[in-house]
Amino acid sequence: YAVVTCPDPDTLKFPSAAHAPSQLMTCLVSANGRVIPIWKKGDSTEVTLFPFININGPNLYLVVDPEPYSQEFSDEKQVKLFIAPVD
Repeated sequence: YAVVTCPDPDTLKFPSAAHAPSQLMTCLVSANGRVIPIWKKGDSTEVTLFPFININGPNLYLVVDPEPYSQEFSDEKQVKLFIAPVD
């Protein structure tokens, strides 16, 4: 799974508090507001990430292969992410 940390928007560097190795993730946003996370692996390879939540807690997990993940973690459900304007 992935932990999402926001980099500095100007430098794309992560805060010094982020001790783990980091990878760049972008998101595609469709016309209806659906957000699709994409892991940038190197310069040219993109891997779609699939969001899951734990039904007993507030955690969001981003996984590469949803089928085996959902079989191993049956208490987690695959979800869709949406973005909407706020008033």
